[in-house]
Amino acid sequence: ATSDLWAETAEGHARVEEAETAAEQARSAYHELIRRLNTSGVSLREIATRLEMSHQRVHQIVSGAACGFCDRRRADVARLVAGPGVFICDSCTALGLHALAQEWGASDERIRLEVRAEDELQCCFCRKRSQKVGALASRGGMRICGHCLTLATRGFDRSTTPSLRRRPPRRRQSRGLDRMTDRARQALMEADSAARSLRHESLGDEHLLLGLLRVEGGLAARALTGSGVTFDRAHRAVIDGSPMGAIPAEGPMPVDPVLKRLMFESARSKAGELGHNYIGTEHLLLALIEESSAVGGILTSLDVDPGDVRIALMDLLRQHGTGS
Repeated sequence: ATSDLWAETAEGHARVEEAETAAEQARSAYHELIRRLNTSGVSLREIATRLEMSHQRVHQIVSGAACGFCDRRRADVARLVAGPGVFICDSCTALGLHALAQEWGASDERIRLEVRAEDELQCCFCRKRSQKVGALASRGGMRICGHCLTLATRGFDRSTTPSLRRRPPRRRQSRGLDRMTDRARQALMEADSAARSLRHESLGDEHLLLGLLRVEGGLAARALTGSGVTFDRAHRAVIDGSPMGAIPAEGPMPVDPVLKRLMFESARSKAGELGHNYIGTEHLLLALIEESSAVGGILTSLDVDPGDVRIALMDLLRQHGTGS
C-alpha cells in the first residue's frame, strides 16, 4: 500500500511540475506578445489600458527584459527569447550550443559559459535537473540545457513548447566532462582566452599549454614552472611559432580536432593508466607532452626536455597522491 502511495505521490509531483512549467511558459509567451505590441508601434499607455494593467508593470515587462547570461538589454541584442522569468539572447544561445557541443565550455568577447553536469543542478528554463536532461551551459546562477537552447533558436513558439514537456531528451553521455576537475576546466577556459588574445583562428595544443600554466596550484603548472617553463617564456614561443592574427576572434572559438582528441581520449587514457577516476591538469599535460608535436617543439625551443617535465610531474603525483 505504501509503495502505491509513493507512486501516486510521484505522479502528483510530476503533474504539478508540468502545470508550473506550462504556466511559466504561458506567462513568458504573454509577456513576449506585449513586447511585440510595443515594438510594432503600440504605446505603453495603450497596452496598459487595453490589458487593464498598470503603466509601470507594462514598462517593466517591455524594458526590464535582459539576457540572464550576458546581462544585455533587449535594445542591445538582435533577439531576446523569454523563458519562465528569465531570458536568453541570440548570441548566448549560439554560445551555449557551442559550449555543450565541445563539452567543456566556450567563450566569446563578452562572457564565458561553463558546462556543468552535476545531477542536482537545474535548467532555469524547463526546470528539469541535469540528471534528466544532461549537461547544462552555465554562467553564475544561470543554467540552460541543450533542449531548451534548441527551442530558443526557434523562439519557444507554441508548436515546440509541448515537446519540452512530453519528450525530455535522453541524457548524452559525456566523453569526460563530468570527470574533469575544476582546475582542468579552468585550464581549458584559460586556453580559450589565450587563443583569443593572440587572435588565432582556432584553439590548439599550444593554447592548452598556456592555459595549464595559468592555473596556479595545479600539478601541471608546478611541473612546468619547476622545469623552467614559465607562462611568459611559453607565450613568446607560441608567438614565434604562430604570430598574432590581424582580426580579433568573434563568437565561439573552434577547437582543433587533434586537441579535442587529446583532451578527451588521450587524457582519459592517461588517467586510466594511473588508476585515476578523474581527469586533472596532470593528465592533460601528460597527453600534451607525449602526443603533441606542437608542444614538444615549444618545450625544445625553450631548452626543456619533455621527458624531464614528465618526470617532474610524476614526482609531484607521488608526493601528493592525488592530482588537480
